[in-house]
Amino acid sequence: MNNGKFNKNDNNVFQSYFIRFSLSFIMRLKNLYLKSSESALNSRKTLAIMRE
Repeated sequence: MNNGKFNKNDNNVFQSYFIRFSLSFIMRLKNLYLKSSESALNSRKTLAIMRE
């Protein structure tokens, strides 16, 4: 860093870290959502089975 300003290099490193972090965050959210929807489907199935 020269006198408190970002280098182009530092900025690129920061951007790549940020992109990587946001991608992993999105994937984690997606997995959570898929798991919760799966469990919701399973509970509906068990309810339907129990009703029969």
